[in-house]
Amino acid sequence: MGTLNYRIAPSAFRLPLMLATSMLLGGFIAFVTLIPPSPDFPRRYREPLRHEEMEEMEEMIPDSPLSGHDPHEIHHIGEGVEAARLYKKVRVVCWIMTRPETHKKKAMHVKATWGKRCNKLIFMSSQNDTELGAIDLGVGDGRDHLWGKTKAAFKYLYDHHLNDYDWFFKADDDTYTIMENMRYMLSTYDPSLPIYFGSRFKKFTRQGYMSGGGGYVLSREALKIFVEVALTDPKEMQGVVTHGS
Repeated sequence: MGTLNYRIAPSAFRLPLMLATSMLLGGFIAFVTLIPPSPDFPRRYREPLRHEEMEEMEEMIPDSPLSGHDPHEIHHIGEGVEAARLYKKVRVVCWIMTRPETHKKKAMHVKATWGKRCNKLIFMSSQNDTELGAIDLGVGDGRDHLWGKTKAAFKYLYDHHLNDYDWFFKADDDTYTIMENMRYMLSTYDPSLPIYFGSRFKKFTRQGYMSGGGGYVLSREALKIFVEVALTDPKEMQGVVTHGS
């Protein structure tokens, strides 16, 4: 008698494999969305939306400075050619709004990560800190002083760095910025024109304002007009939104 040879077609495995994959994926989604987190190990699977939520998470911030990748690693070779060119062409000074209580809790992480990619990094505070690079602006802390602190910071940049840089970027000590992307965008604009960019909010006024927490950047000419015209003429400041400066 001849021997019977059986061969299972590959398509026979396709349906069971799809069913098994669907069951695993469905179980994972149910676990993440339906099962409540343990009080001892809470799961945070969304970004905080408000400053109050950020403050509640401060205990999770590491005490030692974060570190970035080494640009000389073999899998990063050649990636920074355009970034290095724009670093020289589009000169950006970054000033960071901070306060003494968060110098070592938040601000130092900015200095250790994305802040290193600014052409110059300055922390504007109410207390000098040579290790961090913070300057005492002579203005108090807290939300009631945000606008005064912002004006003082831009006045400092105007007095000391107006002709040294092309763009002046404001951010908070809990902001993260990809400087390479910003320079790439700014490279098509002339800093001698009075322009600025940011994330526009319309929560309090019809014309809107740029969010301070998200960060905004002024051209050299915009900074010049802000200090020489707006800050010297009270009429020019009428209707200015001071929330979240």
